Amino acid sequence: MLSLTQSVEHAPRLDAAVARSALSLAAEGQLGHARRVAAALFDARAHAARGSPPLDEPLRISVGRLAADEAAERGDGAALERRALAAHLTPADAAARAALAGRPDLARAIATTTLAADPNDFSARMILASDPNARADLATAFAGTPSPATHSVSALVCSLFGRAILRTSGAAAAHAALASITCDPIPRDDTPVLSLAVDLAARSIIDESSLPLEARIELAWRKREPLHSSPLGNLDARHELLARAQSEPLSARSIDLARKLARRTPVDPIVLASLLAVARARGQTVNELARAAEHGAANPVLDATLLDALPSAAPERIRVRARFAGLAITPAERALLR
Repeated sequence: MLSLTQSVEHAPRLDAAVARSALSLAAEGQLGHARRVAAALFDARAHAARGSPPLDEPLRISVGRLAADEAAERGDGAALERRALAAHLTPADAAARAALAGRPDLARAIATTTLAADPNDFSARMILASDPNARADLATAFAGTPSPATHSVSALVCSLFGRAILRTSGAAAAHAALASITCDPIPRDDTPVLSLAVDLAARSIIDESSLPLEARIELAWRKREPLHSSPLGNLDARHELLARAQSEPLSARSIDLARKLARRTPVDPIVLASLLAVARARGQTVNELARAAEHGAANPVLDATLLDALPSAAPERIRVRARFAGLAITPAERALLR
C-alpha cells in the first residue's frame, strides 16, 4: 500500500481525498506532516495536465494554506507564491503567511511587489506596516488609501497588524486600530492564526465573541474558566480533547481521544497540554510527557499546564517558569508566576 505522501506523487490532480487527509493530520496536531503532504499535493498538481475537475473551494483554500506555510517556513518564495496562486490565496495572503512563519524579508518582498502592481492594495500596506523593521509610524502606512472600513481584510493580516501595533503602541491602540478595519472571520482550521487571535483576545484587543469555538476553547483554558455549554461534536480532535480535558478528563471519550493522539508521538502544544491534563486526572505519571513538552517552543497553553504538572522544586519547572513569564497575560496565568 502506498504511503499518503507516495499516493500524492501518483495523483493526476488535486485529489480531494488526499487533501482531506492532510487536514485530518493537522486536526490531530501533526502540523508538520500535514504541511508536507499538502505541499506535495500542490506541487504534483502544478505539473499535472489541465482540465481536471476543480477542487471544492473551501477545501482548496484550507489545504493551500498548509502548502503555503511549508514553503514559507523554508523561505522558498517561488514555491510560496506558486502554491498561493493555485490555492486561490491573494498575494497579500502569501506575504502574511511568510510573516507568520518568521520570514519578514520574504513577507516584505512579496508585499512590495504586490503594491507595485496595485498601489491601493490595503492588505499589502498592512503587511508592510506590520514589518518589525518598519521605521515609519504604523498609521502613516495608510496615507492616501481608502477608508479601512470599506475593505475586508483576512483574519491573518488583521492579527499580524494588531500584534505589531501592540508592540509599538500598546493594547488600547491596537484595539482601536482593528476596530476601524473590517476583518474576515477567523478560519477554524488555521492553527497558527487561531493561537495568534487567542493572544489578542486575551489582551482585549479583539472581542472574544469574534473567536471561533476552537479559539474560545484555548482562551478558556488560559483563563482557567469553564467553557459555557457549547457542542463539541464538530471540533477537530486536538481542540475537542483540550475542551474535554478541562471539563471531563476522566470521561470515556476523553480517554479514547487521548490514546488516539498519543500514538503519533505528539509535538503539538495543544495535544501535549491535553494529554498531561488527562494523565494527571487519572493519577498517571507524567514524566515522559513532561520531558517531551519541555523541549518544544514556548506556548502559553502548554507551559501553564507544565507548571501545574511539575513538582515545585523541579529544575525543569524553573526553566518553564522563566519562559512562561513573557507569555502570561490572563490573571490565571499571572497567578502561576507568584
